[in-house]
Amino acid sequence: MDRNESNPYYYLNQAMTNRMFYQYPSRKSPLGNRQTVKTATTDMMRLIQSRYYVPNNSALVVTGDAKPEDVFKMAEDLFGDWARSDDPFKKYPLVEHPSLPKSEGAVIKQPINNAVIQLGWQGPSIGKDDQATYAADVFSFILTQPDSKFQTRPC
Repeated sequence: MDRNESNPYYYLNQAMTNRMFYQYPSRKSPLGNRQTVKTATTDMMRLIQSRYYVPNNSALVVTGDAKPEDVFKMAEDLFGDWARSDDPFKKYPLVEHPSLPKSEGAVIKQPINNAVIQLGWQGPSIGKDDQATYAADVFSFILTQPDSKFQTRPC
Protein backbone atom coordinates (compact mmCIF):
# COMPACT_ATOMS: atom_id res chain seq x y z
CA MET A 1 0.00 0.00 0.00
CA ASP A 2 2.80 2.39 0.85
CA ARG A 3 4.45 1.71 -2.50
CA ASN A 4 1.22 2.36 -4.41
CA GLU A 5 0.43 5.48 -2.44
CA SER A 6 3.93 6.86 -3.05
CA ASN A 7 3.15 6.95 -6.79
CA PRO A 8 1.36 10.23 -7.64
CA TYR A 9 -0.62 8.45 -10.38
CA TYR A 10 -2.18 6.18 -7.75
CA TYR A 11 -4.39 9.06 -6.65
CA LEU A 12 -5.59 9.65 -10.21
CA ASN A 13 -6.48 5.97 -10.60
CA GLN A 14 -8.14 5.89 -7.19
CA ALA A 15 -10.25 8.96 -7.99
CA MET A 16 -11.27 7.37 -11.29
CA THR A 17 -12.23 4.07 -9.64
CA ASN A 18 -14.19 5.84 -6.91
CA ARG A 19 -16.20 7.72 -9.53
CA MET A 20 -16.65 4.93 -12.07
CA PHE A 21 -17.73 2.33 -9.51
CA TYR A 22 -19.15 4.76 -6.95
CA GLN A 23 -21.41 2.29 -5.15
CA TYR A 24 -18.82 -0.48 -4.68
CA PRO A 25 -15.35 0.97 -5.38
CA SER A 26 -13.67 -1.54 -3.07
CA ARG A 27 -14.77 -4.37 -5.41
CA LYS A 28 -12.45 -2.91 -8.06
CA SER A 29 -9.48 -2.52 -5.73
CA PRO A 30 -7.67 -5.86 -5.26
CA LEU A 31 -5.25 -4.24 -2.84
CA GLY A 32 -8.08 -3.21 -0.54
CA ASN A 33 -7.74 -0.22 1.72
CA ARG A 34 -5.95 0.32 5.01
CA GLN A 35 -9.14 -0.18 7.02
CA THR A 36 -9.90 -3.61 5.52
CA VAL A 37 -6.27 -4.73 5.81
CA LYS A 38 -6.00 -3.56 9.43
CA THR A 39 -9.19 -5.35 10.44
CA ALA A 40 -8.55 -8.59 8.49
CA THR A 41 -8.38 -11.71 10.60
CA THR A 42 -7.02 -15.17 9.89
CA ASP A 43 -10.60 -16.49 9.78
CA MET A 44 -11.58 -13.88 7.18
CA MET A 45 -8.59 -14.78 5.01
CA ARG A 46 -9.33 -18.51 5.33
CA LEU A 47 -12.92 -17.85 4.23
CA ILE A 48 -11.67 -16.12 1.07
CA GLN A 49 -9.21 -18.95 0.50
CA SER A 50 -11.87 -21.64 0.87
CA ARG A 51 -14.25 -19.86 -1.51
CA TYR A 52 -11.96 -18.82 -4.33
CA TYR A 53 -8.69 -20.76 -4.08
CA VAL A 54 -10.04 -23.97 -5.57
CA PRO A 55 -8.59 -26.05 -8.41
CA ASN A 56 -11.32 -25.14 -10.88
CA ASN A 57 -10.54 -21.44 -10.29
CA SER A 58 -6.76 -21.83 -10.47
CA ALA A 59 -3.99 -22.14 -13.02
CA LEU A 60 -0.62 -23.82 -12.73
CA VAL A 61 2.05 -22.02 -14.73
CA VAL A 62 5.39 -23.68 -15.37
CA THR A 63 8.29 -22.00 -17.13
CA GLY A 64 11.81 -22.96 -17.95
CA ASP A 65 13.47 -26.15 -19.04
CA ALA A 66 10.88 -28.69 -17.93
CA LYS A 67 9.64 -31.95 -19.36
CA PRO A 68 5.84 -32.06 -19.63
CA GLU A 69 5.63 -35.61 -18.24
CA ASP A 70 7.64 -34.54 -15.16
CA VAL A 71 5.45 -31.50 -14.64
CA PHE A 72 2.22 -33.49 -14.94
CA LYS A 73 3.51 -36.08 -12.46
CA MET A 74 4.61 -33.43 -9.98
CA ALA A 75 1.28 -31.60 -10.31
CA GLU A 76 -0.60 -34.85 -9.69
CA ASP A 77 1.59 -35.63 -6.66
CA LEU A 78 1.15 -32.15 -5.17
CA PHE A 79 -2.42 -31.30 -6.13
CA GLY A 80 -4.08 -34.59 -7.08
CA ASP A 81 -6.22 -34.79 -3.94
CA TRP A 82 -7.29 -31.13 -4.05
CA ALA A 83 -11.07 -31.36 -4.32
CA ARG A 84 -12.98 -29.33 -6.89
CA SER A 85 -15.61 -26.93 -5.66
CA ASP A 86 -18.68 -25.30 -7.10
CA ASP A 87 -17.99 -22.35 -9.37
CA PRO A 88 -17.28 -19.63 -6.78
CA PHE A 89 -18.70 -16.91 -9.03
CA LYS A 90 -22.01 -18.73 -9.33
CA LYS A 91 -22.08 -19.62 -5.65
CA TYR A 92 -21.00 -16.11 -4.55
CA PRO A 93 -22.08 -13.77 -7.36
CA LEU A 94 -20.25 -10.51 -7.84
CA VAL A 95 -22.06 -7.27 -7.14
CA GLU A 96 -23.73 -5.41 -9.99
CA HIS A 97 -22.17 -2.02 -10.51
CA PRO A 98 -24.89 0.48 -11.35
CA SER A 99 -24.59 2.68 -14.42
CA LEU A 100 -23.12 6.11 -13.96
CA PRO A 101 -25.84 8.68 -13.25
CA LYS A 102 -23.84 11.45 -14.98
CA SER A 103 -20.55 12.34 -16.60
CA GLU A 104 -18.09 13.84 -14.19
CA GLY A 105 -14.62 15.34 -14.08
CA ALA A 106 -12.09 15.99 -11.36
CA VAL A 107 -8.69 17.58 -10.95
CA ILE A 108 -6.32 15.60 -8.75
CA LYS A 109 -3.28 17.56 -7.61
CA GLN A 110 -0.10 15.63 -6.87
CA PRO A 111 3.61 16.49 -7.19
CA ILE A 112 4.28 15.40 -10.78
CA ASN A 113 6.31 16.91 -13.61
CA ASN A 114 3.64 16.73 -16.29
CA ALA A 115 -0.11 16.90 -16.63
CA VAL A 116 -2.06 13.71 -17.21
CA ILE A 117 -5.56 13.34 -18.53
CA GLN A 118 -7.31 10.05 -17.89
CA LEU A 119 -10.62 9.10 -19.44
CA GLY A 120 -12.67 6.17 -18.27
CA TRP A 121 -15.94 4.52 -19.06
CA GLN A 122 -17.90 1.59 -17.79
CA GLY A 123 -17.68 -1.05 -20.42
CA PRO A 124 -19.56 -4.26 -20.96
CA SER A 125 -19.27 -6.87 -18.26
CA ILE A 126 -17.34 -10.10 -18.70
CA GLY A 127 -19.63 -12.99 -17.98
CA LYS A 128 -22.65 -11.03 -19.18
CA ASP A 129 -21.50 -10.00 -22.65
CA ASP A 130 -18.09 -11.52 -23.36
CA GLN A 131 -18.06 -10.60 -27.07
CA ALA A 132 -18.68 -6.94 -26.27
CA THR A 133 -15.81 -6.92 -23.76
CA TYR A 134 -13.43 -8.10 -26.50
CA ALA A 135 -14.62 -5.30 -28.79
CA ALA A 136 -14.20 -2.77 -25.96
CA ASP A 137 -10.66 -4.04 -25.30
CA VAL A 138 -9.75 -3.57 -28.98
CA PHE A 139 -11.31 -0.09 -28.98
CA SER A 140 -9.35 0.87 -25.84
CA PHE A 141 -6.14 -0.46 -27.37
CA ILE A 142 -6.67 1.55 -30.58
CA LEU A 143 -7.30 4.74 -28.59
CA THR A 144 -3.95 4.45 -26.82
CA GLN A 145 -1.73 3.77 -29.82
CA PRO A 146 0.70 6.67 -30.44
CA ASP A 147 0.12 6.57 -34.21
CA SER A 148 -3.68 6.38 -33.93
CA LYS A 149 -5.64 9.31 -35.38
CA PHE A 150 -7.14 9.64 -31.92
CA GLN A 151 -3.63 10.58 -30.73
CA THR A 152 -2.21 12.41 -33.76
CA ARG A 153 -5.08 14.43 -35.19
CA PRO A 154 -5.10 18.05 -34.00
CA CYS A 155 -8.15 19.11 -32.02
